[in-house]
Amino acid sequence: LLEVRHAADELALPDERNQPFVVAQIAPAVRAVDRAGRDVRRRLAAADGDAYRTDEQVLARTEGDDLEDWIELVVSAPPGADSVAVVLRLRNSLLNTILFYDIMLGDPGARSLDWVGRDLEQVGPAVELAQWYQRRMGMGIAVQDRGTWRPVARLKDTGPVAWKDVAIAVPVLDRDSVRIRLSFPADNWRIDRVAVAGRFRRLPEGPLVHPLAAVRDAAER
Repeated sequence: LLEVRHAADELALPDERNQPFVVAQIAPAVRAVDRAGRDVRRRLAAADGDAYRTDEQVLARTEGDDLEDWIELVVSAPPGADSVAVVLRLRNSLLNTILFYDIMLGDPGARSLDWVGRDLEQVGPAVELAQWYQRRMGMGIAVQDRGTWRPVARLKDTGPVAWKDVAIAVPVLDRDSVRIRLSFPADNWRIDRVAVAGRFRRLPEGPLVHPLAAVRDAAER
């Protein structure tokens, strides 16, 4: 059991590396527009289950060399701040599940047994698959720097079952606002909330760790 102590007006979240992160002064984005040009600020303003998903027209136009959707944000920065924290509540769609089970394993048929049991036991194919997945999947976070998008972090896929809350620090490059782009494979994410924390802090010492005294199953064993 991990414990993070914080003030009553603060919220404890993991960052993109699952390290403890404490945030406060959370506010919605000033602007949020997706690749289709839709104003999605109101949809992303609250954690209410009304989640963002890729526009159908963008999804229909995806092809081998153009698979991405994105959301461009403008968030306010407190005076004098050199960074802010983007707070996300999100989960994956079933895209990566279908990709792995139906396409990567299902389409090759019985040859998948050799791939999993033999090929992926070798360093080369395993590293190649990991690098491909890292490039293609997940979510990239970039900030606008003199007209270009500068990558600052990458969020790994988290699965389609439960919502994940996460906070990611981004630099403030303009005086009072930050332009942020969230980019990801089309239809790979369901995004329930996007906000910005004007105040945040990390815990260099990490969380308090409480060893478990007992673990029992349903039969009281």
